[in-house]
Amino acid sequence: MSKKKLLFIRGGIHKEFAYKTFFKKNCEMIMMDNPSNEQLAFADYPYCISDVRDTEEMFNLSLDIYKNKGFDGICTFMNSPIIAIGMLSDYLGFDYLSEETARILNNKYEVRRFLNVHGVEQLQFFKILSYEDLKRCADVLKYPFILKPTDNASSKGVIIINNSDELESSYKFSLSASFNKELIAEEFIDGDEYCVEVLIYNYQPYIISISKKYVTKEKYCIELMDITPAPITEELRKIISDYITDTVRTLNIGNWLLHIEFKVDESLQPNIIEINPRAAGGNLIESIYHLKGLNLFDYFFDIMLKNEINQEKLVEEIRKPYNGYSLFYSFINPTTSGIIKKIRGIEDVRKSFKNDSERLILFYNEGAFLPEPSSNSEFRGSLYLFDNDIDLLVSRTREIEKLIHYEFEGE
Repeated sequence: MSKKKLLFIRGGIHKEFAYKTFFKKNCEMIMMDNPSNEQLAFADYPYCISDVRDTEEMFNLSLDIYKNKGFDGICTFMNSPIIAIGMLSDYLGFDYLSEETARILNNKYEVRRFLNVHGVEQLQFFKILSYEDLKRCADVLKYPFILKPTDNASSKGVIIINNSDELESSYKFSLSASFNKELIAEEFIDGDEYCVEVLIYNYQPYIISISKKYVTKEKYCIELMDITPAPITEELRKIISDYITDTVRTLNIGNWLLHIEFKVDESLQPNIIEINPRAAGGNLIESIYHLKGLNLFDYFFDIMLKNEINQEKLVEEIRKPYNGYSLFYSFINPTTSGIIKKIRGIEDVRKSFKNDSERLILFYNEGAFLPEPSSNSEFRGSLYLFDNDIDLLVSRTREIEKLIHYEFEGE
């Protein structure tokens, strides 16, 4: 009997836990990505694409692979392939999500419009195709308001505009992070920020986890810290779960997973920030596994491979209490830019870890140029820590960050 095959359209980064989960299933991996992606080395059948944002190229190559080798399902860890996956779902009858839904999820303006039309939210928002558009909408939106690309993620290009003097510079900043050169200006949502992981199986959404996000309150919306599970009341947990479940059902997605970011205001009303048609970045999914034994990737891969899911077991694992908290922290120090000569303190950091699940990930190595930070793409690195006490987690994070020292060429 031949092994099942799963097509990965783009492999993502820091997804070692996902790959380990997949290879335990004794299936074959087909992967397409740009030639520079090291994840291609994991694949049984690697394929290169010239443009990771070219929907037609990804769709056509996928069809060629299906005709010549066949595959049982498709997945991705990135946003950019989602339209191609929607097209393939329609064409091959995979019952993931339609091309129409995929095109909505691929554009933040279309998501906001969808939520508005379906009565989920009634926030003010405008499509921005020029600086003149921005000036006109600024007369309607109250300061502060948000400006961001419609086609990017990880807070890239997201900026808070506090007054009219910031309009032009903010427009240039946000536009520089956009591939389609289309922006959205929207009402500023006040409140605490959260994210939720949602698994969808046979049109039924399952809320896997809720995390609290700590984002800078300054001009640039830079995510600094996540706490999983979110330290919230049971009342708020139910409000969030019901709200997210109802929202996801309006999208009519058959089988997939979503990473949704939102804020909760003083009246405990959730408001969507963005809906990402992929798993959470970083090691959040792995953290959930270490804290309660639920492996979201295990369920997701089975669903994509058309394996039957034990829904009673899934619900039981979702309800299982966490055995502590995980903290994901992205550090932006030092804010100095230059060529890295030496990074000191890495071994001291590793000695401070309490278990094998804790880790330090550096985004820039010795000899690399370190840019001045202004968005999530320019962090110096990340920490993943575990403990039973949130305050202790935060204090450990601060102490560990102090152990890392950068030396630059020319100092």
